[in-house]
Amino acid sequence: CHVPYNRKTAPFEHMGLVPCNMCHNKWVPEVIFSTTELPSGVPVRGPGRLIQARVARSRAKSQGEQDAIRVSEILPFLEFELARQLMLKLRIMWCNGIFAMKTLCMVGGSLVSLVATGTALLLEPLPPPRPLVIRVPLQQPSGHLATVARQLEERSESNKQYMERMPTPVPNRTRATLLNRIEARKRVKARRAAQKEALRAALLDREAAESRGDDSVAPTSPPTGVEGGQSASGLPDQSDAKPSEQDAAKQSGEVVGDGAAELEPLAQASE
Repeated sequence: CHVPYNRKTAPFEHMGLVPCNMCHNKWVPEVIFSTTELPSGVPVRGPGRLIQARVARSRAKSQGEQDAIRVSEILPFLEFELARQLMLKLRIMWCNGIFAMKTLCMVGGSLVSLVATGTALLLEPLPPPRPLVIRVPLQQPSGHLATVARQLEERSESNKQYMERMPTPVPNRTRATLLNRIEARKRVKARRAAQKEALRAALLDREAAESRGDDSVAPTSPPTGVEGGQSASGLPDQSDAKPSEQDAAKQSGEVVGDGAAELEPLAQASE
């Protein structure tokens, strides 16, 4: 019963589609008219019932090509009226699908008629029919039309109660499994959304902390009034200190310390 293509593409963009009553994930039409037999595995509530609609319209007598043109002009209006009758009868019978539908067109000398016959079923994936409400003209609030309208509404309500008493085609455990899967998917989506929100909040807090840290660290400048030769911490400044005696000896070419002790044996050997 699911729509096989995207619901926003033709020819489904102008159709009334609703979520499936079984899986709640796919899209299904409100009513199905099919010339094929009911596929196996489609959940159906209640038994199938015969449905039939008949329409007729008179036509002027003519011959040849003109007669064929007049018949072709009448047929679209007959098909529209036939579909309208089928929709109303489905609401009276409290069904939402017709299968194995056959249409018969009969063209006579002064009359054109269409007859549609099929099996009406209540499909579980499709939405239930809307309640039948017939508006009677104010000129005849209690006449024959009002009586017929009231009888049709009562028949529709009785068929609704009959179908609601029918057992569901899907076992309760299967239905419970489907509902549990749907609830589990909802919980997973909610958990993922909460995790994304928490991660986003953590990133915002981190950026705010970093911005506060950058503002608190300012470039330091040497304080005024500090004498030369001393740093801001009070320690002597190594850059302005005088060179040591050993550094001065190295610059003058003299050998001091351990270097002189190593050269003494060499001097004795040369003597």
